[in-house]
Amino acid sequence: MKSWAHEWTRALKDLDQAINVPTNSQSLGEMVWALYENDLYPREYHNSNHIFTGVDLLDEFEAETNTPLMPIVRYAWMMHDAKCVPGEKNNEECSAFLACTIISSQLAENPILSTKPSFEGSTIAGRIIRDVDWAYFGYQYEEFEHITTLVRTEYSAFSDDEWKVGRKAFLESIDPEKVFWNSYFKKKYDAQVRINLEKSIANLS
Repeated sequence: MKSWAHEWTRALKDLDQAINVPTNSQSLGEMVWALYENDLYPREYHNSNHIFTGVDLLDEFEAETNTPLMPIVRYAWMMHDAKCVPGEKNNEECSAFLACTIISSQLAENPILSTKPSFEGSTIAGRIIRDVDWAYFGYQYEEFEHITTLVRTEYSAFSDDEWKVGRKAFLESIDPEKVFWNSYFKKKYDAQVRINLEKSIANLS
């Protein structure tokens, strides 16, 4: 079982290759973990398990492509959903601000904003994080639908009609040819993306 403290320490160790990480950053990791496990806005999907799944995928990407991760990637990944209130439009910006505040640097802003659907990432680190965040679009359909159900639970404040309209509009806005940027993720997931999108949109119609 993964440990948040271990993964946070590993992320800061990577980051320390690029900047002088403040000494209090280690202790602030517990505060970040508490945000992911927040009872005020229960997270059925965007919780620490989502972060751990992404960490596994980053490890897999690094090993199978023999491509060392850029120092910012693990830290930015662990911070990217720190603020996640369903329906609010500034979650990514707030997460990026918190990430930058913790390390006293603007270095993390762009990679985290890259997970925002409307944001066109301009850094390699951001594009890798976006690929990891959207990997579930390329899972087998049953798993994709399971995750969709978890996300729907997070949006329980919205009526079924509101959810269907919003979800369908979101899925229809996605170009299946452009879900993933890196060739590793494209090869691994692209074939399934179109199937998942077509089936889900049909079910919402």
